[in-house]
Amino acid sequence: MKPSLKARGTLMDVAKVVGVSHTTVSNAFNHPDQLSPKLRKKIMAAARSMKYSGPHPTARMLRTGYARTIAVVWSDLLPRAFDDPAASAFLSGVGEACAERGLGLLLVQGLEKSSSIIQTAAVDGFILYSIPKDEATLKVAADRGLPMVVIDQGIQSKIPYIGIDDRAAARACAQHLKDLGHEKFAIMTFNLDVDGYTGFVDEMRLKKCRYTLPRDRIEGYLDVIGRGGSKFPVKIWEEVVSS
Repeated sequence: MKPSLKARGTLMDVAKVVGVSHTTVSNAFNHPDQLSPKLRKKIMAAARSMKYSGPHPTARMLRTGYARTIAVVWSDLLPRAFDDPAASAFLSGVGEACAERGLGLLLVQGLEKSSSIIQTAAVDGFILYSIPKDEATLKVAADRGLPMVVIDQGIQSKIPYIGIDDRAAARACAQHLKDLGHEKFAIMTFNLDVDGYTGFVDEMRLKKCRYTLPRDRIEGYLDVIGRGGSKFPVKIWEEVVSS
């Protein structure tokens, strides 16, 4: 059972029992290299006996101004971030960069019900990964006033963006296939919305697409293949999870 706050000792209580200053107790948790192993062991033993787990993270953040943690806001349910190969590789890269700099990594799903987490998360900045252009969490994160960057989702705003010209890249891919002599095409895309839909894509669904990345790719393919009037000249299949 988690002890109540009343049952826990404080930094000053530990200092009094051990007979050292409160700065020495603080160093035992934050700067252990400044103490002898014997003294630190004595302080930590006293702290455990008093159920004192160290300076509160929130208080430390207020004092230093930094949480030493970066948040990645993911556009879908959290489990899918690990099932999706591209998302998994991306998170691995972010995690590697954080590890090199001694930073923590917080993963938050970018759905409306997660707004309160984004509003209160003790982080130093946000990486917004493939968030729909009209997603409410975009504004919530922006209102925090912390450093932000958007990945793979060209949002028309002042938020820094990292990505490629997907429409131009898709045109190059389609043109390559045409140059090889192919005449019959099909397009498979990952989700155009967060509604879990799987199936064929029509003109209306593409028009209402909330993700700019798959929309730009499809538009690029169609620039080369041709639109064929009001109907697509190819079958377009939408899948919830990329593989």
